[in-house]
Amino acid sequence: MSNALFSIALAITMGVSAASPAGAAEAPVDSITAAALPSVALPPAPKIGPHELLRVSGGFGRFEGYAHAADKAGLSRLAAHDEAPADWRLEPLPEHIPWSAIDEVQKHSGSASRGALIGAATFGVLGGLFAYALNNAFADASPSASSNAGAVVIGASASALVGAAVGAGVGAAWRHWAVVYHRP
Repeated sequence: MSNALFSIALAITMGVSAASPAGAAEAPVDSITAAALPSVALPPAPKIGPHELLRVSGGFGRFEGYAHAADKAGLSRLAAHDEAPADWRLEPLPEHIPWSAIDEVQKHSGSASRGALIGAATFGVLGGLFAYALNNAFADASPSASSNAGAVVIGASASALVGAAVGAGVGAAWRHWAVVYHRP
């Protein structure tokens, strides 16, 4: 019995499933993902949905807009962004751009998760220090170590939650171009 459990755990760890044989075909990809990008993509390539703004540059020129589909041959069903700078407009817009012509793909994205981490850490430390100071200032003659620890934990936890929310909001508002594919 333990050998069977070990085999199952090993199969799960290795990413092998008894339900999907080694030769089974992968599910089709309807948006640009790591599976749709060629093997030279930066691992792990973030998922790019059909409504996410892209900048694509290569031998064909430069293009800012949306790609609604991708396959091993390239980006397809392109749509131009109405507010693209003049030097990022491609006329006429092709229906398909092959990977062999693409040098770089950038995604317009925010930094909400990074902002949340920075906000939680900063507010958490400051909240813990503030709670420690308040506990010492208003405690009776000699505050105990356990009351200081409790105050620090409560102050840091509450402040970290507020900091994560504030940081996520600031990070989401800070938009930038992130490289999701670069041909070596």
